[in-house]
Amino acid sequence: MKIAYSPTIFKVQREGGISRYFYQLITGMLSLGNEVYLSGEAPEGKYIDLLKNTSATFSPEKGNLLTSVMTDERNPLGWVPRSLRNWDPDIIHETYFSSKWFKAGPKRARRVLTVYDLIEEKLASSPDYRSRKKEALKTADHVICISETTRKDLVEIHNFPIEKTSVIYLAPFPLPNPSLSPLPMELTSKKKYFLYVGARDGYKNFKILVEAFAIFNANNPGYSVVAFGGGSFTDAEIALFKEHGLREKFSHLSGSDLLLSHSYKNAIALIYPSIWEGFGMPPLEALALGTPVIASSSDCLHEILSSDSVMFFDPMSSSELNLRMNDALSRDFNRLELTSAWEKLLKQFSWEQCVKQTFETYRNLF
Repeated sequence: MKIAYSPTIFKVQREGGISRYFYQLITGMLSLGNEVYLSGEAPEGKYIDLLKNTSATFSPEKGNLLTSVMTDERNPLGWVPRSLRNWDPDIIHETYFSSKWFKAGPKRARRVLTVYDLIEEKLASSPDYRSRKKEALKTADHVICISETTRKDLVEIHNFPIEKTSVIYLAPFPLPNPSLSPLPMELTSKKKYFLYVGARDGYKNFKILVEAFAIFNANNPGYSVVAFGGGSFTDAEIALFKEHGLREKFSHLSGSDLLLSHSYKNAIALIYPSIWEGFGMPPLEALALGTPVIASSSDCLHEILSSDSVMFFDPMSSSELNLRMNDALSRDFNRLELTSAWEKLLKQFSWEQCVKQTFETYRNLF
Protein backbone atom coordinates (compact mmCIF):
# COMPACT_ATOMS: atom_id res chain seq x y z
CA MET A 1 0.00 0.00 0.00
CA LYS A 2 1.16 3.54 -0.76
CA ILE A 3 0.56 5.94 2.13
CA ALA A 4 1.21 9.70 2.06
CA TYR A 5 1.50 11.61 5.34
CA SER A 6 1.17 15.38 5.38
CA PRO A 7 3.97 17.41 7.05
CA THR A 8 1.51 19.51 9.08
CA ILE A 9 2.34 18.23 12.56
CA PHE A 10 6.07 18.42 11.87
CA LYS A 11 5.62 22.13 11.09
CA VAL A 12 3.59 22.65 14.26
CA GLN A 13 5.99 20.89 16.63
CA ARG A 14 9.59 19.84 16.14
CA GLU A 15 9.19 17.44 19.04
CA GLY A 16 6.05 16.46 20.89
CA GLY A 17 3.43 13.79 21.54
CA ILE A 18 1.60 13.91 18.20
CA SER A 19 4.78 14.01 16.11
CA ARG A 20 6.03 11.03 18.15
CA TYR A 21 2.76 9.22 17.37
CA PHE A 22 3.24 9.72 13.64
CA TYR A 23 6.88 8.69 13.88
CA GLN A 24 5.75 5.40 15.49
CA LEU A 25 2.99 5.01 12.89
CA ILE A 26 5.21 5.72 9.88
CA THR A 27 8.06 3.45 10.96
CA GLY A 28 5.48 0.77 11.73
CA MET A 29 3.93 1.06 8.27
CA LEU A 30 7.38 0.79 6.68
CA SER A 31 8.10 -2.35 8.73
CA LEU A 32 4.90 -3.90 7.29
CA GLY A 33 6.28 -3.38 3.77
CA ASN A 34 4.22 -0.34 2.81
CA GLU A 35 5.56 2.60 0.82
CA VAL A 36 5.49 5.94 2.62
CA TYR A 37 5.61 9.42 1.09
CA LEU A 38 6.47 12.60 3.01
CA SER A 39 6.90 16.21 2.01
CA GLY A 40 10.35 17.62 1.27
CA GLU A 41 9.25 20.89 2.90
CA ALA A 42 9.00 19.37 6.38
CA PRO A 43 11.34 21.34 8.63
CA GLU A 44 14.20 19.85 10.57
CA GLY A 45 13.17 18.27 13.85
CA LYS A 46 13.81 15.19 15.97
CA TYR A 47 11.32 12.86 14.30
CA ILE A 48 11.63 14.15 10.75
CA ASP A 49 15.40 13.76 11.05
CA LEU A 50 14.92 10.17 12.22
CA LEU A 51 12.49 9.47 9.36
CA LYS A 52 15.02 10.72 6.82
CA ASN A 53 17.13 7.69 7.79
CA THR A 54 14.34 5.28 6.79
CA SER A 55 13.11 4.08 3.40
CA ALA A 56 10.35 6.72 3.33
CA THR A 57 10.18 8.76 0.11
CA PHE A 58 10.57 12.52 0.56
CA SER A 59 9.29 14.68 -2.29
CA PRO A 60 12.13 16.31 -4.22
CA GLU A 61 10.39 19.70 -4.30
CA LYS A 62 10.79 22.20 -1.51
CA GLY A 63 8.24 24.99 -1.39
CA ASN A 64 7.98 28.09 0.77
CA LEU A 65 5.82 28.03 3.87
CA LEU A 66 3.11 30.67 3.70
CA THR A 67 4.13 32.26 6.98
CA SER A 68 2.80 35.65 5.95
CA VAL A 69 -0.79 34.41 6.16
CA MET A 70 -0.47 32.38 9.36
CA THR A 71 -2.96 33.43 12.03
CA ASP A 72 -1.37 31.36 14.77
CA GLU A 73 1.43 28.83 15.19
CA ARG A 74 -0.88 25.90 14.49
CA ASN A 75 -2.14 27.20 11.15
CA PRO A 76 -1.37 24.31 8.82
CA LEU A 77 -1.06 26.38 5.65
CA GLY A 78 1.75 25.30 3.42
CA TRP A 79 2.68 23.97 0.06
CA VAL A 80 1.63 20.65 -1.48
CA PRO A 81 4.34 19.08 -3.67
CA ARG A 82 3.41 18.50 -7.32
CA SER A 83 4.72 14.95 -7.08
CA LEU A 84 1.99 13.97 -4.59
CA ARG A 85 -0.53 13.32 -7.37
CA ASN A 86 2.09 11.62 -9.55
CA TRP A 87 3.13 9.38 -6.67
CA ASP A 88 -0.53 8.27 -6.65
CA PRO A 89 -1.04 7.29 -2.99
CA ASP A 90 -3.74 4.88 -1.88
CA ILE A 91 -4.07 6.68 1.48
CA ILE A 92 -3.52 10.32 2.43
CA HIS A 93 -3.27 10.66 6.21
CA GLU A 94 -3.48 14.25 7.42
CA THR A 95 -1.49 14.75 10.61
CA TYR A 96 -2.94 17.99 12.04
CA PHE A 97 -6.17 19.34 10.57
CA SER A 98 -5.28 20.75 7.16
CA SER A 99 -7.42 19.86 4.17
CA LYS A 100 -4.77 20.93 1.63
CA TRP A 101 -3.32 17.48 0.97
CA PHE A 102 -6.82 16.00 0.93
CA LYS A 103 -7.84 18.41 -1.83
CA ALA A 104 -4.61 18.12 -3.82
CA GLY A 105 -4.35 14.32 -3.86
CA PRO A 106 -5.73 12.00 -6.54
CA LYS A 107 -9.48 11.36 -6.38
CA ARG A 108 -9.06 7.62 -5.88
CA ALA A 109 -7.05 8.09 -2.67
CA ARG A 110 -8.82 7.58 0.66
CA ARG A 111 -8.49 10.47 3.12
CA VAL A 112 -7.81 9.65 6.78
CA LEU A 113 -7.66 12.06 9.72
CA THR A 114 -6.68 11.43 13.34
CA VAL A 115 -8.59 13.43 15.98
CA TYR A 116 -6.91 13.59 19.37
CA ASP A 117 -9.46 15.49 21.46
CA LEU A 118 -12.23 18.09 21.28
CA ILE A 119 -10.83 20.33 23.99
CA GLU A 120 -10.62 23.44 21.79
CA GLU A 121 -14.32 23.10 21.04
CA LYS A 122 -15.16 22.60 24.71
CA LEU A 123 -13.17 25.68 25.63
CA ALA A 124 -14.83 27.67 22.82
CA SER A 125 -11.44 29.10 21.85
CA SER A 126 -9.31 29.42 18.69
CA PRO A 127 -12.12 29.82 16.10
CA ASP A 128 -9.65 29.66 13.19
CA TYR A 129 -8.29 26.36 14.47
CA ARG A 130 -11.79 24.93 14.87
CA SER A 131 -12.77 26.01 11.37
CA ARG A 132 -9.73 24.22 9.93
CA LYS A 133 -10.68 21.08 11.84
CA LYS A 134 -14.23 21.31 10.47
CA GLU A 135 -12.90 21.65 6.91
CA ALA A 136 -10.63 18.63 7.34
CA LEU A 137 -13.50 16.60 8.81
CA LYS A 138 -15.70 17.57 5.87
CA THR A 139 -13.23 16.10 3.37
CA ALA A 140 -12.14 13.03 5.37
CA ASP A 141 -13.28 9.54 4.38
CA HIS A 142 -12.48 8.18 7.81
CA VAL A 143 -11.51 9.53 11.23
CA ILE A 144 -9.34 7.70 13.74
CA CYS A 145 -10.06 8.70 17.36
CA ILE A 146 -7.53 7.92 20.07
CA SER A 147 -10.19 7.08 22.67
CA GLU A 148 -13.90 6.34 22.96
CA THR A 149 -14.23 9.64 24.84
CA THR A 150 -12.83 11.49 21.83
CA ARG A 151 -15.15 9.64 19.44
CA LYS A 152 -18.18 10.41 21.62
CA ASP A 153 -17.24 14.10 21.68
CA LEU A 154 -16.62 14.14 17.91
CA VAL A 155 -20.03 12.67 17.15
CA GLU A 156 -21.83 14.98 19.59
CA ILE A 157 -20.02 18.24 18.89
CA HIS A 158 -19.48 17.95 15.12
CA ASN A 159 -22.40 15.64 14.35
CA PHE A 160 -19.87 13.40 12.61
CA PRO A 161 -21.19 10.02 11.38
CA ILE A 162 -20.02 7.35 13.83
CA GLU A 163 -19.80 4.75 11.05
CA LYS A 164 -16.92 6.76 9.56
CA THR A 165 -14.88 6.53 12.76
CA SER A 166 -12.77 4.00 14.59
CA VAL A 167 -11.03 4.02 17.96
CA ILE A 168 -7.36 3.08 17.98
CA TYR A 169 -5.50 3.53 21.25
CA LEU A 170 -1.98 4.88 21.46
CA ALA A 171 0.71 3.29 23.65
CA PRO A 172 3.34 4.53 26.11
CA PHE A 173 6.27 6.00 24.23
CA PRO A 174 9.40 3.89 24.71
CA LEU A 175 11.70 5.54 27.22
CA PRO A 176 15.28 4.59 28.10
CA ASN A 177 15.73 2.19 31.02
CA PRO A 178 16.87 4.46 33.89
CA SER A 179 18.53 1.56 35.73
CA LEU A 180 21.17 1.37 32.99
CA SER A 181 22.58 4.84 33.70
CA PRO A 182 23.52 6.91 36.78
CA LEU A 183 21.11 9.45 38.25
CA PRO A 184 21.39 12.68 36.24
CA MET A 185 22.90 15.66 38.01
CA GLU A 186 19.59 17.57 37.73
CA LEU A 187 17.93 15.05 40.08
CA THR A 188 20.67 14.46 42.65
CA SER A 189 19.28 17.12 45.01
CA LYS A 190 15.63 16.07 44.60
CA LYS A 191 15.12 13.30 47.12
CA LYS A 192 11.38 13.26 47.87
CA TYR A 193 9.19 14.73 45.16
CA PHE A 194 5.92 14.35 43.32
CA LEU A 195 6.16 14.64 39.54
CA TYR A 196 4.05 16.61 37.05
CA VAL A 197 4.68 16.12 33.31
CA GLY A 198 3.70 18.29 30.33
CA ALA A 199 1.85 21.53 29.62
CA ARG A 200 0.31 23.27 32.62
CA ASP A 201 -2.13 25.82 31.17
CA GLY A 202 -5.92 25.87 31.26
CA TYR A 203 -7.62 22.48 31.33
CA LYS A 204 -4.38 20.81 32.46
CA ASN A 205 -5.47 22.03 35.92
CA PHE A 206 -2.00 22.65 37.35
CA LYS A 207 -3.44 25.20 39.78
CA ILE A 208 -5.30 22.48 41.73
CA LEU A 209 -1.97 20.73 42.29
CA VAL A 210 -0.47 23.91 43.75
CA GLU A 211 -3.47 24.34 46.05
CA ALA A 212 -3.39 20.69 47.13
CA PHE A 213 0.33 20.78 47.76
CA ALA A 214 -0.12 23.84 49.99
CA ILE A 215 -2.39 21.71 52.22
CA PHE A 216 -0.05 18.72 52.01
CA ASN A 217 3.05 20.79 52.78
CA ALA A 218 1.64 22.02 56.08
CA ASN A 219 2.04 18.51 57.53
CA ASN A 220 4.79 17.21 55.21
CA PRO A 221 7.41 19.95 54.88
CA GLY A 222 10.16 17.67 53.54
CA TYR A 223 8.61 17.15 50.09
CA SER A 224 8.56 19.06 46.79
CA VAL A 225 7.11 19.03 43.27
CA VAL A 226 9.06 18.68 40.02
CA ALA A 227 7.34 19.88 36.84
CA PHE A 228 8.89 18.30 33.74
CA GLY A 229 8.49 19.96 30.33
CA GLY A 230 5.78 22.43 29.39
CA GLY A 231 8.14 25.43 29.37
CA SER A 232 9.57 27.44 32.23
CA PHE A 233 7.27 28.64 34.98
CA THR A 234 5.29 31.73 34.02
CA ASP A 235 5.13 34.90 36.09
CA ALA A 236 1.57 33.96 37.06
CA GLU A 237 2.69 30.51 38.26
CA ILE A 238 5.56 31.98 40.28
CA ALA A 239 3.12 34.46 41.84
CA LEU A 240 0.82 31.53 42.74
CA PHE A 241 3.72 29.67 44.39
CA LYS A 242 4.61 32.77 46.41
CA GLU A 243 0.98 33.31 47.41
CA HIS A 244 1.01 29.87 49.05
CA GLY A 245 4.54 30.17 50.41
CA LEU A 246 5.78 27.45 48.06
CA ARG A 247 8.28 29.19 45.78
CA GLU A 248 11.15 26.92 46.84
CA LYS A 249 9.00 23.80 46.71
CA PHE A 250 8.37 23.83 42.95
CA SER A 251 11.16 23.28 40.43
CA HIS A 252 11.15 22.87 36.66
CA LEU A 253 13.08 20.36 34.55
CA SER A 254 13.26 19.71 30.83
CA GLY A 255 15.56 17.71 28.64
CA SER A 256 16.16 14.27 27.20
CA ASP A 257 14.01 11.16 27.34
CA LEU A 258 16.61 9.70 29.69
CA LEU A 259 16.12 12.57 32.15
CA LEU A 260 12.35 12.13 31.88
CA SER A 261 12.73 8.41 32.51
CA HIS A 262 14.80 9.04 35.66
CA SER A 263 12.29 11.69 36.77
CA TYR A 264 9.47 9.13 36.61
CA LYS A 265 11.47 6.37 38.28
CA ASN A 266 12.54 8.45 41.29
CA ALA A 267 9.22 10.19 41.95
CA ILE A 268 6.90 9.30 44.83
CA ALA A 269 4.07 9.43 42.32
CA LEU A 270 3.04 11.14 39.10
CA ILE A 271 0.18 13.62 39.61
CA TYR A 272 -2.04 14.07 36.54
CA PRO A 273 -4.88 16.51 37.31
CA SER A 274 -6.28 17.25 33.80
CA ILE A 275 -9.95 18.14 33.55
CA TRP A 276 -10.09 16.80 29.98
CA GLU A 277 -7.83 14.55 27.94
CA GLY A 278 -7.98 12.81 24.59
CA PHE A 279 -5.84 9.95 25.86
CA GLY A 280 -3.30 10.88 28.52
CA MET A 281 0.19 9.51 27.88
CA PRO A 282 2.18 10.39 31.07
CA PRO A 283 0.22 8.04 33.38
CA LEU A 284 1.01 5.06 31.15
CA GLU A 285 4.65 6.14 30.85
CA ALA A 286 4.85 6.35 34.64
CA LEU A 287 3.23 2.94 35.17
CA ALA A 288 5.56 1.37 32.60
CA LEU A 289 8.45 2.46 34.85
CA GLY A 290 6.77 1.28 38.04
CA THR A 291 5.79 4.71 39.37
CA PRO A 292 2.44 5.12 41.19
CA VAL A 293 -0.07 7.49 39.57
CA ILE A 294 -2.57 9.92 41.09
CA ALA A 295 -4.97 10.85 38.29
CA SER A 296 -8.01 12.99 37.70
CA SER A 297 -11.28 11.07 37.48
CA SER A 298 -12.06 12.59 34.05
CA ASP A 299 -13.97 10.46 31.55
CA CYS A 300 -11.01 9.69 29.33
CA LEU A 301 -8.61 8.78 32.13
CA HIS A 302 -11.22 6.43 33.61
CA GLU A 303 -11.48 4.84 30.16
CA ILE A 304 -7.72 4.38 29.73
CA LEU A 305 -6.70 3.62 33.32
CA SER A 306 -8.22 1.38 36.01
CA SER A 307 -9.01 1.94 39.67
CA ASP A 308 -6.83 -0.98 40.75
CA SER A 309 -3.77 0.52 39.03
CA VAL A 310 -4.05 4.25 39.86
CA MET A 311 -5.46 6.51 42.59
CA PHE A 312 -8.26 8.69 41.19
CA PHE A 313 -9.40 12.04 42.61
CA ASP A 314 -11.98 14.71 41.81
CA PRO A 315 -10.08 17.27 39.67
CA MET A 316 -12.05 20.10 41.30
CA SER A 317 -11.06 19.13 44.84
CA SER A 318 -7.68 20.17 46.23
CA SER A 319 -8.53 18.45 49.54
CA GLU A 320 -9.16 15.14 47.78
CA LEU A 321 -5.89 15.42 45.88
CA ASN A 322 -4.16 16.11 49.20
CA LEU A 323 -5.64 12.86 50.58
CA ARG A 324 -4.34 10.89 47.58
CA MET A 325 -0.88 12.42 48.05
CA ASN A 326 -0.93 11.30 51.69
CA ASP A 327 -2.11 7.87 50.53
CA ALA A 328 0.96 7.66 48.30
CA LEU A 329 3.09 8.11 51.42
CA SER A 330 1.18 6.05 53.97
CA ARG A 331 -0.62 3.46 51.87
CA ASP A 332 0.83 0.01 52.34
CA PHE A 333 1.40 -0.74 48.68
CA ASN A 334 1.37 -4.43 47.88
CA ARG A 335 3.98 -4.18 45.16
CA LEU A 336 3.23 -7.62 43.71
CA GLU A 337 -0.49 -6.84 43.34
CA LEU A 338 0.18 -3.34 42.08
CA THR A 339 2.78 -4.51 39.56
CA SER A 340 0.39 -7.21 38.35
CA ALA A 341 -2.35 -4.58 37.85
CA TRP A 342 0.05 -2.32 35.94
CA GLU A 343 1.25 -5.13 33.70
CA LYS A 344 -2.33 -6.19 32.95
CA LEU A 345 -3.26 -2.60 32.06
CA LEU A 346 -0.21 -1.97 29.89
CA LYS A 347 -0.84 -5.12 27.81
CA GLN A 348 -3.84 -3.31 26.35
CA PHE A 349 -1.60 -0.70 24.74
CA SER A 350 1.21 -1.38 22.27
CA TRP A 351 2.55 0.37 19.19
CA GLU A 352 2.50 -2.92 17.31
CA GLN A 353 -1.24 -3.13 17.95
CA CYS A 354 -1.77 0.56 17.06
CA VAL A 355 0.05 0.14 13.73
CA LYS A 356 -1.76 -3.11 12.91
CA GLN A 357 -5.20 -1.64 13.62
CA THR A 358 -4.38 1.52 11.63
CA PHE A 359 -3.25 -0.56 8.65
CA GLU A 360 -6.45 -2.63 8.83
CA THR A 361 -8.43 0.63 8.88
CA TYR A 362 -6.62 1.81 5.74
CA ARG A 363 -7.26 -1.51 4.00
CA ASN A 364 -10.95 -1.58 4.92
CA LEU A 365 -11.51 1.73 3.10
CA PHE A 366 -11.23 -0.06 -0.25
